[in-house]
Amino acid sequence: MSILNKTISIIILSSVTLFGSWVKVDIGNKLAIEFPEKPKTETILKDYIIHSSKNANCDFEVYNDKYPEPVFPKNEKESSILFDQSIQKSKARGVFISSKKISLGKLPGIEIRSYFTPSQHIKLIQVERTYFLNYRIYTLRCLFNTKNKTICEKDCSRFFTSLRFSN
Repeated sequence: MSILNKTISIIILSSVTLFGSWVKVDIGNKLAIEFPEKPKTETILKDYIIHSSKNANCDFEVYNDKYPEPVFPKNEKESSILFDQSIQKSKARGVFISSKKISLGKLPGIEIRSYFTPSQHIKLIQVERTYFLNYRIYTLRCLFNTKNKTICEKDCSRFFTSLRFSN
């Protein structure tokens, strides 16, 4: 493929993401987020809801799971324990890169970065943000091939920063 064709391909792929209209979706507990296109929604056992969507470069998912009251964190220490469990799960699924505390207003959360190699020639990066709100755990996930890192980092940022409390 010539440099001109590669440049045109990158511009076309970027325009799909940059100029396409993202779709706002309510994900529960007065929370809303934007996906690059209308997500497929699946409900498992009434309390576990998955919203998934993708564009030309990345996969986007939101997991919304109800936690029983005794397990749900009531303070920062209990939240830290559940966030640590999220980090351990990430390490079990792939290679842990980093984690950092984040927040959505006063709502505490954690961002975890990891990667895994489903085949010899493919390396996938996973960026995951987890929040607890009203006895539910919300996990936002962005997954992409390292070849698409530059474009997907921008798309993931848009996805994550679009999370808002809705009216």
